[in-house]
This record gives sequence, structure tokens and C-alpha cells, in this order.
Amino acid sequence: MNYFKRLIGDFRIDKHTGANLNAAHLQYNSFHTDLGNCPDIILQKPFYYAYSDVGLFFNFLFGNEVWNKQLCLMSQNKMSEYASYIQPAEVFRARNTYWNELLERNCPVETSHRIANQAGYLGRLVNRTEVATRISIMDPAYLRNIASKHFWDKETTVYAWGPLHNAMQNSAYMRLYKRATLGEYSICRVKFDY
Repeated sequence: MNYFKRLIGDFRIDKHTGANLNAAHLQYNSFHTDLGNCPDIILQKPFYYAYSDVGLFFNFLFGNEVWNKQLCLMSQNKMSEYASYIQPAEVFRARNTYWNELLERNCPVETSHRIANQAGYLGRLVNRTEVATRISIMDPAYLRNIASKHFWDKETTVYAWGPLHNAMQNSAYMRLYKRATLGEYSICRVKFDY
């Protein structure tokens, strides 16, 4: 799941779009291309927290309320798409990002946080060599199997906060989500807070 976190990557509108910067359609990451085509999506960041009995994988998206449906639907769609196709360039980019992060671990606070997470989840410390060996064997077929197991045809929860115009009409959202994942049931919990 930490590999999927690097595969999705962080998106910022000032870094990934703009006339003098990269155009959205020229991004190596297909998810960033989709986000760049919605010009008012400002920020996206994936998170993964592993515990001994459960893991939480979520995406934080921030943007203009004009793109409410896209904000609620985009990350779930992308994670289920990974079950059928992952571009090899994205896999190599995520692997290089992960390797570079392993080499740049010098901050004592981040090291302590990583050790505490590994001790809580695995009960032991995982050294950099073991992590590098594990991520070096990840290929698109292996990642598609993981996405099929954890993201395809699974119930997800969506929390939205802010001015959610026309979000009460969840039938369209449910229909699109069910079509995207071929799920029998899907859950949409929306928090309305004005």
C-alpha cells in the first residue's frame, strides 16, 4: 500500500499545471493528468496508515465546489482502474520515488515515526535493504493483483466537507461508482457542514 501511495503521488496545481509549467496531458502520472483536466482541483495527497489489525488508505482532495462529483469519484475510480491496467512508466516512477525517499532519510523525527509505525504494525524494524528489495520486485502484474484484491469491487466510504451543491442527488454518484467497480453495493457517506 505504501507503493500505491507513491504510485498515486502528490498533486499540486502550481506544480503540475500552468502555461509556463507542465501541461496536464504531458504528465507521466495518469491520475495527475485527470486531476489537471479539472482546473479547480488544487491539492491531492494520498495517505496510508497501517495498524496490526487494519490499514487505512485514503486520498485527500481539495478544490472548488464546481468539481464536487469529480472530487468524490475520481480517486475511487482510479484505484479500481489499477486492477485492470497500470502503466509501466508509472510503476518505474513510483519505484524511483520510493528509492530516493529511502536514500534521503536523515531527519530524526521521520525516522522515529517510521520505527514506531513498523514496531506497531510488524513488531520489528524493517531496514532499508529489505524495503528496497521488496519494492524492486514490484511489477505491473503484481500491483494489479493487489489492486484487484483490495480496491476492485469493494465498498468505500466518501466523506465530503464544505459547500456540496447538488450532492444530495447521490443516485448519479452511486450509479457511476457501481459501474466503475462492478460492485453489488456501494456506500456514500457525505458530511454536510456549512
